[in-house]
Amino acid sequence: MKLVFIGSACADVTIEVDHLPSLEEDVNGIHQEMHLGGCAHNAAHAAGLFHVPFLLASPIGTGLYGNFVRSELKKEGLPVWQEAEEANGCCYCFADHAGNRSFVSLQGAEYHFYKQWLDQIEANEDTWIYVCGLELENKTGTCILDFLERSRAKVCFAPGPRLKMIAEDKMRRILARADLIHLNGREAIAMSGSGNKEEAAEKLHSFHQASIVITDGPKDVLVKEKDMVRIPSVPCCAKDGTGAGDAHIGTILACLSRGEPLIAAAEKANIVSSAVCEHTGACIEERDLPEKVVD
Repeated sequence: MKLVFIGSACADVTIEVDHLPSLEEDVNGIHQEMHLGGCAHNAAHAAGLFHVPFLLASPIGTGLYGNFVRSELKKEGLPVWQEAEEANGCCYCFADHAGNRSFVSLQGAEYHFYKQWLDQIEANEDTWIYVCGLELENKTGTCILDFLERSRAKVCFAPGPRLKMIAEDKMRRILARADLIHLNGREAIAMSGSGNKEEAAEKLHSFHQASIVITDGPKDVLVKEKDMVRIPSVPCCAKDGTGAGDAHIGTILACLSRGEPLIAAAEKANIVSSAVCEHTGACIEERDLPEKVVD
């Protein structure tokens, strides 16, 4: 298997609002939809648009949301990796007309991983393994780190918005193992202690000897390998930004697994993430992509 996505597949309830509520403000929702989401699932779905084989390593639990996830995975033709006895959680996504969003997550079985499950994953030096910071935050995150340290695979780390909740020792271990770090500008500045994303890219690359990709909404994407390269963003009429970052890294990993250079991968990722922003929900289908993105 060339791509392995370790992380969550969960129910995303997207609620459209005129604007995100402030403290104690009461707003009316305009529309509500439930979709299959979760960072690992969203990234894997984007990779699937490029017809690259992948494993979605996400445990599925019980309850209303577990049954929903199981049903939606079946529709996508994806197997259930591991059955868990714990109930699945849910993510509530509040999105305004400008594409801004806020999340409230109820974490469940999809965030908990165990050694006996991870040891069943087949990966070699040609494999890319995606890991999100949200899973490392939990107690069983040490099982994921142990697995990565035993593996010969290449590792992509997407810290996510709660990176400050990852214990220092866990953060040190994942950064020592990462070959590619994918994060947004705010996360990059917070992780590096820098004043801007350019400085953050330089510092993260220098400290960890990993390739760095920094997204920043409608602004250019920064890619730092030996040199710093700016990849122009793709303009869009943003409807819902949920999953745009997941689609970006999923596209990059799909392209890397096919032997494409990181710069070319980031260019395609900008197109895919822009298309995601024009739809409600975190995932799009191949028919929603501009021509010639997938060849």
